[in-house]
Amino acid sequence: MRRAARVFSSPLAGVSNATAGLGRVVQELAQLALPLIGRVSAGSPILAQEHVDQTYTVEGGLFQQQPDYLLKVRGMSMRDVGIIDGDLLAVKATREARNGQIIVARLGDDVTVKRLQRTKDGIELLAENPDYLPIIVQPGEPFEIEGIAVGLIRNTMLN
Repeated sequence: MRRAARVFSSPLAGVSNATAGLGRVVQELAQLALPLIGRVSAGSPILAQEHVDQTYTVEGGLFQQQPDYLLKVRGMSMRDVGIIDGDLLAVKATREARNGQIIVARLGDDVTVKRLQRTKDGIELLAENPDYLPIIVQPGEPFEIEGIAVGLIRNTMLN
């Protein structure tokens, strides 16, 4: 009885834990409006088309990291990690990525989705399909990381 009295002696005891739990539930139920800003190649790089095609509303808890935008995937070079033609790739905008992360890379005016591999000789963009060769980024070639893949939306009706 004495222990229980100490725990509940303050009218606000336990409220912060309950509030934190409620905050997580509210965040998961919150809706994200994600713009579909074009398409990205999962094959050979394609010309980037950066304009908002449409906006999708999805549950906030769908992704572990909050994406900033969606890109429609074209091609099958990433099929062995489950990224296929017609998927919507959820992307978190960033210029930084670690080895092994799946990135959206800009090569001049072209954009592609590949796995990043930094080597002593430079940068390789690796496909996840043995039918595709790596893209070797030569020193001095235009290359930028546009973002990292944080999720995927698949809807066969979108194709």
